[in-house]
Formats: sequence, C-alpha cells, structure tokens
Amino acid sequence: MAFPKWNPEAFAHAASFPGSDPRVWICMGFVQELGFDAVHGPFANVAFIPNGHIEPCRIGSPWTEPGGGAWFPLERDELVLVAVPMGDTNAGPVIIQRVWERAQPPASDFGSNGEPTQDVVLRPRKGRKIRVLCEDGEIDFTAEGTATINVIAAQGRVHIKSGTTVQVEAPEVLLGPSPGRPVACVGDMVAVTVVPATGLGTGQIMSGVDAVTAG
Repeated sequence: MAFPKWNPEAFAHAASFPGSDPRVWICMGFVQELGFDAVHGPFANVAFIPNGHIEPCRIGSPWTEPGGGAWFPLERDELVLVAVPMGDTNAGPVIIQRVWERAQPPASDFGSNGEPTQDVVLRPRKGRKIRVLCEDGEIDFTAEGTATINVIAAQGRVHIKSGTTVQVEAPEVLLGPSPGRPVACVGDMVAVTVVPATGLGTGQIMSGVDAVTAG
C-alpha cells in the first residue's frame, strides 16, 4: 500500500477545538489500518480522540538509517500518541509513542505487586518473531564481569548454523543436564574401548589420563 496524502485543512480543523493550542499539537488516537510505503516506510491510519477524524500518520522509530533501523510493529486498535511537528498540519502527523490501556494491557513481565520491573524486557506478542539482522558486520553479545549469558528453549530447539566455522573458546565445554559432562577437544587425552569383532570404539573423557588404552 502506498502512503496516502493527508488532508491539511481537515486535519487543522480536527486539531482545533475549544481549549486547544493549534500552534503545537499532540493528541491520542486508535490505529485503524497499517501499510508500508517504499519511501515513507510503515504508516498507519489513526482515528483521533475525541472526534474520530482519520488521517494517515508516519510511524516514528527510535532508530532509522538508510536501509536499516528498528521496527516495532503496531496493532489495529492500539492506542498511540500522535504529534504534529511545530503544529504545521502540512508536515503531517507522526506517531511518536504507544500507550498501554485496559483493552491492550502490558505483559506481566513488566511489573508486579504494583511496581514496574527494573529489568530491560523485550517481549513480542505470542507467535511473533524477533529478528536481528546484520550484513558484512558483527553481532556481539558481551557479558562483562561475572554476568551470564543464557540461551534457553524450554520446549523448542536451539539451532546454530554457520557457512564456515563455529568456534568455541573456553577452558571447558560441558554437555548434558546440569552440571554436564566435558566435551573432548583437539589435543585432549581420552580413554577408548574397542568393541570386539566390530572394531568400533566408544570413548570417555578421563581427567588426568596419561595414555590411551584399548581393550
């Protein structure tokens, strides 16, 4: 869907009502329809409160750059905060923030017992995907000090794929249920048992093994 043109005159009339200041205008409204334009990017038709006037609004983002940026999808009927730059309706309205409400409450992860959480939480709606994309660069996850990085798939699977090499640098690598069992690395001394008549061997990592044994 191409980005539609807004109506400055109708919008200016909608922005002017008793007690309003038409010079700089911010209002709230509900998302009616979503679209994407190759030039303007994602946009939404918003029904403004209280008069229900509908205008197409560009969607602000905390990060935009040519060919990149961050996108947090909107939902139909979501409550949003809309601003008009310098009160100039010819500049068009911009969605600058979303607001939770009774009809679309926040996730329980964001607070409990009347207090907001002090953690940084990123939780999409159930079934949504979080994608982090980087071309010809690097993606770093760094835990400084004694911090821990956990990758947990309670009922799913963890898939690691590389077109070249997967490198793990650590004094010890453990597999299996906690506390785990060590994994053999190149240069490790291991004990090997050869099954008679098959020639097949089964091995187990032995700490402090001085020689490879076969039986």
